[in-house]
Amino acid sequence: MFVSVTINGIEDITSKEVKGKKILDRRVLFKKELKNYRSLDIVYKLIDKFEFSDFEDLIDKLTKIKFKIKSPFKVECNREGQHNFKSVDIQKELNDFFTKKGYKLDYKNPKNIIYIDIINNNCVAGLLLKENLHKRNYRIKINNQSINACLAYALLKLSDYKKDDILVDPFCKDGVICIEAALLKGKKIYGLDENKNNIRNAKINAQLAKVKINFSICGIDWLSTKFKKNSVKIITNLFICNRNEQEYTKILPEFFNQVDYILKDKIGIITTKPELVKQYANKLKLEHERKITIGGMIYYILILKKFK
Repeated sequence: MFVSVTINGIEDITSKEVKGKKILDRRVLFKKELKNYRSLDIVYKLIDKFEFSDFEDLIDKLTKIKFKIKSPFKVECNREGQHNFKSVDIQKELNDFFTKKGYKLDYKNPKNIIYIDIINNNCVAGLLLKENLHKRNYRIKINNQSINACLAYALLKLSDYKKDDILVDPFCKDGVICIEAALLKGKKIYGLDENKNNIRNAKINAQLAKVKINFSICGIDWLSTKFKKNSVKIITNLFICNRNEQEYTKILPEFFNQVDYILKDKIGIITTKPELVKQYANKLKLEHERKITIGGMIYYILILKKFK
């Protein structure tokens, strides 16, 4: 069995991808490894899972587990919740324990990484297989308002994106949504942005990802001239923070006016200001809304559709 660590709020997307089930916040248990992972960040092989009462109880239970490891090794610990100990305390105790058993510790080139995943009073122990999967190899040019690639994948899935859809991202930034769609075998993908540097960077990322996407410099007021009426699916990142909220109050009315003309069925939006977006999307029906947390950042996914 394996455990995947994903983004808080998209466990259902990860469960479908790996054909598993949620066991804890952000953790999905599954049976079979995949060649590629799109919605998760960490994968480890499950060895044991238990609850603990305090630090001494945790260490006692961990040292009783029969880890089948190879030397050299190292211990990594992830800790979430309120505790009277730190991750480094766990790492030190286990490093000392295995060293006394004759295993060699090596932080740079270990053959095995013992992964201790602590969520409140739950502990999941395993052997680390993959990490930092959200850092796609193609992303060398990153916009400061871009989103996690795993989140881009989830947004596509929640928007019911299909490979034969004509996909338009009018605020494509570094191209992550478009590229993730192309990696899902999308054929007709258009990434637009009025910033020429964004388009240049998106093209570089797409080239590294080895996908073909139609990127072009374009303002939102030209959307209805580029695409036919009722022809496209729109999936985009409307990153709105305090410094540019006033700017977006000017952009959004024209954007949704254009959306009303070219949208075929659904629009998927990720935003930091859902109420502001909904205020201007009043000609569309809200089909789905969910809150996503990554570190200290809160996003909202809005799936809107045309009224019939």
